[in-house]
Amino acid sequence: SKRVIVSGMGASLHASLGFTYSLNSLGLCAQSIEASELLYFLDSQVDEQTTLILVSRSGESVEITRLLKKIRGRGATVIGLSNIAESTLARVVDQAILVASPPDEFVAIQTYTATVAVFALIHAAFKDDLNLAFQDLLATSEISASWIPECVQNRQHFDVFLRLRDPCYLLGRGPGLG
Repeated sequence: SKRVIVSGMGASLHASLGFTYSLNSLGLCAQSIEASELLYFLDSQVDEQTTLILVSRSGESVEITRLLKKIRGRGATVIGLSNIAESTLARVVDQAILVASPPDEFVAIQTYTATVAVFALIHAAFKDDLNLAFQDLLATSEISASWIPECVQNRQHFDVFLRLRDPCYLLGRGPGLG
């Protein structure tokens, strides 16, 4: 394909940001576009020279399902990342990738993390480093698995954080942005 567009809403979109930067570092033309922006303003970019990767935890996001209908017949290769195998997204795309994350207990910790991991594996496949990436992700998952129950247990303390008067900025760049 001439270009890769990755699209989703909220955490699904943000999980893709580092991936699109990593594809660009390999010389591919890739961008992340919020699904509603792609649906209403930028859909003309989707054609037979496009690989479109749509990301939706449920696979039923309104913007994603409407976008699937709107771009049907344009010749784009459409890949869907979803956590639900029976979802509209997983059923109608050219290639479905099932994230297979456990249900989220606190915001989108598990699904977000699993989506970032899937994107890391796809990037590694482009570089022919899949085995090394798999080993790195396995080690990372063992460490982070202990953090999820702690986050769920401490979520009641999150209200204190949200009531802070001074802003808190979290910054990243390139593949570390997501």
